[in-house]
Amino acid sequence: MRKVTADTSKKKKRAGEKDRLFKDFEETLKLSEQVVRLLQSKNLFITTVESCTGGGVAHFLTNVPGASGVMKDALITYSNEAKMV
Repeated sequence: MRKVTADTSKKKKRAGEKDRLFKDFEETLKLSEQVVRLLQSKNLFITTVESCTGGGVAHFLTNVPGASGVMKDALITYSNEAKMV
């Protein structure tokens, strides 16, 4: 009978990937906060038009408290057909 052991290197790699993903998320949220604060301080507004990001930029910006005061519109046009209109 063969003994089955956990592959710790794969587990460590997955844990490292999760840590990096969380760190990237935190960094992106901090950058989004800076963008919103800058727009607020200059009485400016922002509109996003996204495709491949699937609304990711707007998602991060609108997760910042007070973003509704600077976010005008967010458009996501993903399909090639919609982009041709």
